[in-house]
Amino acid sequence: MPIHDSRRLEHNIDSGHINIVTDSGQQVPAYWAQPRVGLRFSGICLLHDWWGMTPVMRLVANFLGQMGYYVIVPDMYLGLRATTAAEALSLLQKTEKQRYSIVDAALTVLETHHRTNRLVAVVGLGMGGTLAFEAAIKRDDLEAAASFAGFPQHYLGQ
Repeated sequence: MPIHDSRRLEHNIDSGHINIVTDSGQQVPAYWAQPRVGLRFSGICLLHDWWGMTPVMRLVANFLGQMGYYVIVPDMYLGLRATTAAEALSLLQKTEKQRYSIVDAALTVLETHHRTNRLVAVVGLGMGGTLAFEAAIKRDDLEAAASFAGFPQHYLGQ
């Protein structure tokens, strides 16, 4: 999905599926996209909303890769995807205790990966936006955090 804009450089990308490992040893599936050229790039940890890892999240990762970022999208539902709001709520509740450790592991992978320049940001949508707030509070090594439709209420004052 090239975004043809003559005013900026666009990269061909490589993408695929990997596993990242949390501090507890849990294997977590993730999607990645990166520019094909052999340079170091800033990293983005892209966090999905309560529906799970959807094709839209992979498209956004690809788009960011074309813009020149190394992107990891951890699948915080471990391969499950909601198709109804009731399923999404159920998955949200079942994964509550493990989600941040997955985000933390993905950020660590980005910071230490040989294809990144150690500059890392987190971007989240919905549930992922809430986790982006949490990462911004808990980690002082992030260059940026962006939340789209996240819920900051829990973190106010922190």
